[in-house]
Amino acid sequence: MTDKKQAKAKLSLPPNTTIQLFRKFIDVALSPKTGNNLTQMALLFFALGALQQMLAVGTTYIAKKIGWRATNALREDLVSNCLRLDLGFYKSIRQGEIIEVIEGDVNVLFNFFSKMAIVLVSNVILVIGVLSMYFREDYRIGIEHTLFVLLAFYLTSKIEQFSQGYWKANRKKSGDLFGYYGEVI
Repeated sequence: MTDKKQAKAKLSLPPNTTIQLFRKFIDVALSPKTGNNLTQMALLFFALGALQQMLAVGTTYIAKKIGWRATNALREDLVSNCLRLDLGFYKSIRQGEIIEVIEGDVNVLFNFFSKMAIVLVSNVILVIGVLSMYFREDYRIGIEHTLFVLLAFYLTSKIEQFSQGYWKANRKKSGDLFGYYGEVI
């Protein structure tokens, strides 16, 4: 491999860099001229690992900040709405149920904002990167795995539709339970 080709390969790292980096590392290690290339590959691997950790910390910080901002505003709106309700409402519902709605349901939303959004985006990027590597190796494998991913997305959406009723019932039972705790304790 010429020096120009090696420089070009270093500049255009694919999305799933770890696997491709290991592949390149093994190729360089097995070539007769290892020298500095092996050290450079190892340093690149460690640099990418450090970058990945910094990105993980940064995205977690941003996600938590967004989650707290959104849910604190929602808590304020819910409490102000509860304060405007008449006394008949409070006689018909247990105290623990109100607390569970204000805190429990909002905490579920906080977990969504702080974790799921980042997980969803990073997994979509990962799937796109893996599929692009499949297409890079062989277009038939890429098509096969793309069809599998589309089928998995379709089945996941059907499972989500099926489970929504159970999730609503779960939240209702949780509110009832905390309402019971509020009366007993």
